[in-house]
Amino acid sequence: MAKQKPNILFIFPDQWRGDCLGFLNKHPVQTPFLDDLAEKSIVFPRAYSTSPTCIPARASLLTGLTPNSHGRLGYQDGVPWRYKNTMPELLRNGGYETMCVGKTHFFPQRVRMGFESLRLYGNQWIEGEPESDYHIWLREKSNGTVRDPGVEVCSDNSWHARPWPGPEELHPNVWTTNAAQEQIDKRDPTRPFFLQVNYHRPHPPFDPPASFFAKYSQVEPLKPIIGEWAAEYSKPIRKDLQEKWGKLDDELLTELRQAYYAQLTALDYEIGRMIYYLRRKKILDNTIIIFSSDHGETLGDHHLFGKCTPFEPSVSIPLFIAYPPTFGVKPRPIENMLVSLIDIMPTLLECANLPVPKFCEGMSLLPSSQQEIAGFKRNYLHGEHAPAMRREESWQFIIRQNDKFIWDAKSGQEWYFDLKTDPFEIKNRVGDPSYASEISACRSILVNELEGRHGDSLVKNGTLQTGVALPACRPFLLKPRQDFDGKIRPAPEIHL
Repeated sequence: MAKQKPNILFIFPDQWRGDCLGFLNKHPVQTPFLDDLAEKSIVFPRAYSTSPTCIPARASLLTGLTPNSHGRLGYQDGVPWRYKNTMPELLRNGGYETMCVGKTHFFPQRVRMGFESLRLYGNQWIEGEPESDYHIWLREKSNGTVRDPGVEVCSDNSWHARPWPGPEELHPNVWTTNAAQEQIDKRDPTRPFFLQVNYHRPHPPFDPPASFFAKYSQVEPLKPIIGEWAAEYSKPIRKDLQEKWGKLDDELLTELRQAYYAQLTALDYEIGRMIYYLRRKKILDNTIIIFSSDHGETLGDHHLFGKCTPFEPSVSIPLFIAYPPTFGVKPRPIENMLVSLIDIMPTLLECANLPVPKFCEGMSLLPSSQQEIAGFKRNYLHGEHAPAMRREESWQFIIRQNDKFIWDAKSGQEWYFDLKTDPFEIKNRVGDPSYASEISACRSILVNELEGRHGDSLVKNGTLQTGVALPACRPFLLKPRQDFDGKIRPAPEIHL
């Protein structure tokens, strides 16, 4: 461990799917700066969102808690954030200057949650919320002639794609990089810093700067992957920009995927600018850089768009951590570890040589040596999202090393995928007798996770109960429970 506390740069874009990085060679997308960072990092290919929409995922990141524990089981705006002992708060109390730039999705949107300074990109859809720093700046710089499509278009969760309508230097991601650099320039040089840079894009609207949009206009994107089970989603899509499932015209679908790739490459360039800035300021060598996202983007796979679902394009996220040379950590991928957003808080606290709260449900990813991450034991991940934004599904899912079990509590429908032989989730094996024992084992794990939860009726007499849709947000009142690793998890002392 380094004697001098390291700075921490946490790059956290919105809606970056886990398989869309150049070095993975799974999509025709170029991310040279992130590829370079990954070569210097510990990379976690099996990283997942706890609940694949912005609000519950960010609550897990902030608190180190699962959705059931922090009370946000799905997406719901307008519910105050009142958490204590958050990741930035604990880092601040431990001597760090804590700074945030970009999107937070807190409510009220200017609440700090432990950050000492905040330069905000915020959407203006909640009546009475103040204008964000970015939108004030954009109006002043363009004299009101350039408007953010994320505010102006009918929905910023659309599949519609078009180039950014103004000069590249006015794009939200460019502003976010510049604002982050300004925060470092203004920091207290006697304290280490924790800077979280929350780029809003590649979250829709799919509006990359024109030069990047043009770069991909002749690139043939990867064709959408359609599962044999996905016929129910294949109805022709209505010309509704907010539709989240359906069969989109081939031309529009191609344009959507090209624009998403372009958005990633444009953002990769901004991340490169940010890292080069640290190098020029001679603070890179004592700075941890962590890159991740809150959830993915389905891009028409399985005739789905956006996020919310437990299928891989939506729930899989990138995660890699570049440690300074003083940590003595060997860069490499760690293929066999199931990790999630709840693990980031304990990791960064341990990197800062600060205690991890007992209520934290995540586990540190900091290696105790070059070869191992001591004490990390996780046989499965449990995730959920309720209610979803499509047909009111109430998703529950279990991910193990080689398989995934999904249950829609509203309809009772089940999916089981053998991820070892079927990583793209083409065949739903529910009903296949050769997988009966594995499906039963996953179902038992889910029953164990859900049984006895306060206010839930998802399990009765050891059996999953169909027709139940949990609220997206609720007060939580938890009892300590014995986790799968035998440890007793105390109830967190925070309430919504």
